[in-house]
This record gives sequence, structure tokens and C-alpha cells, in this order.
Amino acid sequence: MSLPGDFVDVGGLRVFVHREGSGPPLLLIHGFLLDHWGWRGVMPAIAERFTVLAPDLPGFGESDRPRDFPYDFRAYADVVDGLCEALALKRVALVGHSMGGGVA
Repeated sequence: MSLPGDFVDVGGLRVFVHREGSGPPLLLIHGFLLDHWGWRGVMPAIAERFTVLAPDLPGFGESDRPRDFPYDFRAYADVVDGLCEALALKRVALVGHSMGGGVA
């Protein structure tokens, strides 16, 4: 399943991002074998105070699955950093679940 969203180019990767709400940006990073859909139950409440951004990390959900991507914490953290740069987010709060906590 997928919520509405857009693709953002991050270093040549298409990264899917669902966005909702308004206020300071809050980036939700999903865990292993999950995607942005896993946050659907908590996003409406969080979106009352924040602009919630829920990307699919490479290899998950709607995002690209390149064969040559390292699929490790450092590579995922670089994607999150690149995503923030592509979206012109100067300051952003991070919330990670499971593997997403290590990425955050």
C-alpha cells in the first residue's frame, strides 16, 4: 500500500516521500522490511503540529532498488542527508523506528 507522495531525486536515486501537515519538519524513518505505510496510524496526529515527511529508503516501498547500492546505515544516512538537502530543510527532527533509529 502507498499513501500519496512525490519522488525526490537524491544523488540519482528516486526516493518516494509522503508529506502531510504543517509546522516544523519531522522526518519519519521506517524500519527494516517496512516503508512509509508503517507510519500511517500515527501520522495524522503528528501532522497536527508538524510537517511530516515519511520517505521510503532505497530498496523499500516506492523508492528505487539499485543493485549497486550498499544498503547499510551509512548509505541510508547519506540518502536522508541528501533528501534534506534536496527539500531545502535547514533543520529537521528525526524519528526512527528499528533500523530507522540507527539511520537517524
